[in-house]
Amino acid sequence: MMNTQDNIIEGKENIEKRVISSIFSIYANEIIEGLYLGSQRAITVPISELLSRNITNILMIGKVKYPRIHESITYLQIPLDDVDTAPLSDYIQQAVEFINSSSGSVLVNCQMGLSRSPSFVIAYLIIQKKMSFDTAFNLVQTKRPSIIPNEGFVKQLRLLSLSSSN
Repeated sequence: MMNTQDNIIEGKENIEKRVISSIFSIYANEIIEGLYLGSQRAITVPISELLSRNITNILMIGKVKYPRIHESITYLQIPLDDVDTAPLSDYIQQAVEFINSSSGSVLVNCQMGLSRSPSFVIAYLIIQKKMSFDTAFNLVQTKRPSIIPNEGFVKQLRLLSLSSSN
């Protein structure tokens, strides 16, 4: 039988878990089952939060070296700047293969989770789920309203969508 102190400790632990889960939800959103999109802050939550969501792979977009937070997670870093002239298309196949190779959920992140990482998630949806650019963009924006892929990425994704539909 639990005493009052045990109940207080258990209650505190439950509150902490809910707070951490809420914080993760601020930094990352599940777009489709098993595919999360977020900012670099999403990898700063306790590893238990990532593991509770079965995140086994993290795709990091950007040139900043992010820390590897746990040995059970597989990482891929794509060194892409958030500029209109950046060659997003050069890395799409590598990103799709990485996502597909995951044995669990995948977190795709960049510094803010607004342009680069959403662009890769949109590309994944175009290729793997056979969505048009507009459908993929709208789905991602519904789940993460703050996305704003740069104009160069949007052009490349529209071309990808056109070539994927043929």
